[in-house]
Amino acid sequence: MLPWLLLLSISPALAVVDKTFGVSPELLSKYVSSSSGNWKCLDGSKEIPWSFVNDDSCDCPDGSDEPEGTGACPNSVFYCQNKGHIGAAIPSSRVNDGLCEPECCDGSDERPGVCKNVCKETGEVYRAKRDEERKLRKTGSKIRSTYIQFAQKEKVRLENLIVSSAKDIEIREKEVARLKDIADRTESISKAALEHKQQSPLYVALLDHADALTALQREHKKHLEREKALGDILHTLRSGYNPNYQDMAVLEAVRGWEELSGLPHIGETEGGGAEDDVPVKEEEVVETNEDENAWTPERLTNELDTLLNGDYVSLLLEHDEHIRAPREDSLLFDLTLYLPESFIPQYEEIKEAIVSWLVKLGIVSGGDTASADSSRARQNLLDAENALKSATDEKKQAGEDLAELFNIHGFGRDGEWKKLDNHCLRTDQGDYTYELCLFQEAKQIPKNGGSTFSLGRFDSWNPAENVEPGEPEYYKKQAYKHGARCWNGPERNVIASSFTIIFGGFLMQPYLASSFLRLGKHAFIRRGAGKLTNIIINIFSNGIMNSLSPDDYASVPLTLFDRLFERTTFLTGWLVEGAIDTEALATALSGVTKKWRMLSGRLESLQDEDDATQWRIRIPLGEIPEDYKTFALTTSTSEFSLSHYVNSPLPLVSRSLPHALFIHPSTPRQYTLWESTSHPLTCWHVTHLPAGPSNGEKQHTCIGFARSHGIFDGVGAAAVMRALVSEMRGEDWTAPPQPSSGFRDNTLQRALGARIEEYKSSGGIAPKDYHGFVDLGVAGAVKQIAWHVRERWWSGADRRILLLPKDVLLFLTNSVRTELRRSPQGLSKIEVTTGDILVAWVLKTVYSNGTSPKSVIQCLNLASFRSLLAEDDPTIPQYPHNAFVPLPYPSMTVAQLKEYPLHELSHILAASRSALAIPHLMSSYDALQSVTAFPANPAAHENMVVSNVSASRILESDWSSIGAVQTLCGYRYQLTPNELLMTNNVYIAGRLDDGTVVLDVSLNKERVDLLAKEVFMLKAVGEQVGTEAA
Repeated sequence: MLPWLLLLSISPALAVVDKTFGVSPELLSKYVSSSSGNWKCLDGSKEIPWSFVNDDSCDCPDGSDEPEGTGACPNSVFYCQNKGHIGAAIPSSRVNDGLCEPECCDGSDERPGVCKNVCKETGEVYRAKRDEERKLRKTGSKIRSTYIQFAQKEKVRLENLIVSSAKDIEIREKEVARLKDIADRTESISKAALEHKQQSPLYVALLDHADALTALQREHKKHLEREKALGDILHTLRSGYNPNYQDMAVLEAVRGWEELSGLPHIGETEGGGAEDDVPVKEEEVVETNEDENAWTPERLTNELDTLLNGDYVSLLLEHDEHIRAPREDSLLFDLTLYLPESFIPQYEEIKEAIVSWLVKLGIVSGGDTASADSSRARQNLLDAENALKSATDEKKQAGEDLAELFNIHGFGRDGEWKKLDNHCLRTDQGDYTYELCLFQEAKQIPKNGGSTFSLGRFDSWNPAENVEPGEPEYYKKQAYKHGARCWNGPERNVIASSFTIIFGGFLMQPYLASSFLRLGKHAFIRRGAGKLTNIIINIFSNGIMNSLSPDDYASVPLTLFDRLFERTTFLTGWLVEGAIDTEALATALSGVTKKWRMLSGRLESLQDEDDATQWRIRIPLGEIPEDYKTFALTTSTSEFSLSHYVNSPLPLVSRSLPHALFIHPSTPRQYTLWESTSHPLTCWHVTHLPAGPSNGEKQHTCIGFARSHGIFDGVGAAAVMRALVSEMRGEDWTAPPQPSSGFRDNTLQRALGARIEEYKSSGGIAPKDYHGFVDLGVAGAVKQIAWHVRERWWSGADRRILLLPKDVLLFLTNSVRTELRRSPQGLSKIEVTTGDILVAWVLKTVYSNGTSPKSVIQCLNLASFRSLLAEDDPTIPQYPHNAFVPLPYPSMTVAQLKEYPLHELSHILAASRSALAIPHLMSSYDALQSVTAFPANPAAHENMVVSNVSASRILESDWSSIGAVQTLCGYRYQLTPNELLMTNNVYIAGRLDDGTVVLDVSLNKERVDLLAKEVFMLKAVGEQVGTEAA
């Protein structure tokens, strides 16, 4: 019985503990029962019996009666004592949930034995960190104090300078006024004589010589510029020509340039080789009778401008003074050298009177002295005015510096940043030295000579809109803007960031411990610089991209297949019935772009070691800042219903809808604009079309997906759409592998390069009869552009939509496959796809009339080559960038196209498609090295470009989960900066919900009519066959 008696004896104490368990110390005094045995809820709303406290039943509206954390009150709070550390409060819902909360290091949030008491260890770590931070803050506070003292001393210096400058200005203003009076009087005396002297043969001849020298100087500069340009051309020719190529004119030009410039023959060294056998001509010594004082070329370059810009009037007067002036010991004319300045005005008046009488009497000539005095007075006045201007500028600058000294937008509220003004940080990277002088300018300085480029001058602190000036975050970045313009591009700008030292109790940092420079737009290096802290310089052409550390991003290069389309934006459009929910679309896009990080990237460029531009995708890997846009989504509402643009339901042939319904005007159309505006890589635009009486009072929506064709091809865009559809439906999907941080290589480039190298090393050569991407040259490119312009404006080429109904397609494909099975030549051995049949049908239809039978036609069907490299790298099938080449179709005459039956032509195209191999890729890749590469056969009379993306099913993207009833049609646009329409193109866009195939074509009017007529005929035949079969 003794143990039970002991328990009974301590039960009142346990009751007290139970009632206050989970109560914070500051509230403990409020958890006491009243004299009546009741207790009032902390919010004062009601009074309950004391026994109701911590009884696992919620009685108070504010939940204060259950501090123990039983979960009875959803809004109650449990307090962990955490002895040995710091107490903490957690929601009661997290008490006894089986999880050890980190806020409760004593484990009191769970039943005894569930969580260990680690408050001792946690407290020790916390206190050590706190002490270290206090020490750092104390150090920072001392540093800040010294910087503020410097600012105060600077304030006193500037104030004293302003006072002294004001006094100096007052004295100099009086001096200028005095000298101006003297100059005016001396000039009025000498005016008539000066005009007379300017008519002298000497002065006239002097001016003529000056004009002649100016003309010679101008011609000499033109000659030097031409000589330099010619030298550059010949140097390029010498460096790049093939000496084994037997073009004697080129060889003769190179040999002549080498002899003229004293250069060894190309490929020969100064120490031996073929050059040893070349006799060296001895320089002939030409004796000349040139004067030793003759001007050298260097002197002509450096001093001729000074000579030509001289004051010839002053020279004339000085000449007269030299010839006709009195003796040097004349007291009358040198007396000013001995007089005090205050007596000079009176002396000048007396001297003028005496000289005037002497002139009238004919004893002396007054013009010469007056002229000399006029020149001297004018120079004295000029010197005094310059001195006054300097004093005035000094006072003005001191005032501006004083005003900026305590400006929160400049050196800080207490002037704490002033000491770092013009403190320069330097680092070497490659061929350049990068210099940042704080509050002044950032520069790129070449090591081996050449021009220094300004990367921008100090413009402001942190330019982010959500940062308040004067706050600690405000002083973590600096913006340097309006630097030198990039070649054919915008101004260079710099963002310097990451100022992190603790300054007097809060984070600031004018004490930069080491320089951390992001150079050449990509390479990062780190250098120690005393006590200077971290500074990151992000060099961009324009705009501000969120600063990410090197571990936070990956940089992946694009390839030549992408560069071909750097000035093209590809736009895919969907016309759907219904009004879609743009908020739901935005949510899905956010999910897609944050999972598939490449889509969140930005396009950027760098110069390689050969000064060539390399374009890359900069992919953020870490946490994405809130103000960083991972996609662009814009919306608009049309004032017109669908019937304003096209009939409803859509006819078999119709015009393309205006592309403005699917794209925002701000969407870039070339690489440089994607980079300079730091624009998201995927751009989405939604236009709502109101309901109208002519379309059954139905709402419609235009949805546009725009992206640089220099980044995504059709397969890549289709992958984006599949991910988006899954995200809109709430389905799981797997993003492509994320690259590791830093500079990565291109997976396709690596695999393709290895395969091409392997093929070449085995003796393989490019196929001679393949016409894929070819180097047209400048003349060929101009010819191609001219052809498209002629088709557009002379033959009426335009965009059209042709709908091929499902029954027509089935009739067409079934007819071809039936003939293939009947064919005795065994044509059925190669699989002929629907795409092969459609391309063959388009070719036969388009060239069935209106084109000469002898015309050679080259069909260029653009197809992905990912499958050829898939075994080398399993990620290549998911490669989103450009990876396609024209299939190795044979060129044919119009007569041959007409002669082949549809099933035989389909078979020829299928066999060519199956023959695509590495040699074709090598041929295209070699051609793409040239800037004038293009998919074309220069020997053909016409090229027709076909692109079949129906297999990717991009048109079949399902928008129903965000409000679409059905997709009515799809559109595609290739938008360029100059709005050039590439004609003779056929784009097999894909299928609609009812199986209709959409053909988006850019053809002249006659060829569109031929296709339309064929569609109507096939539809009629198909219906007739179906009726007969029934």
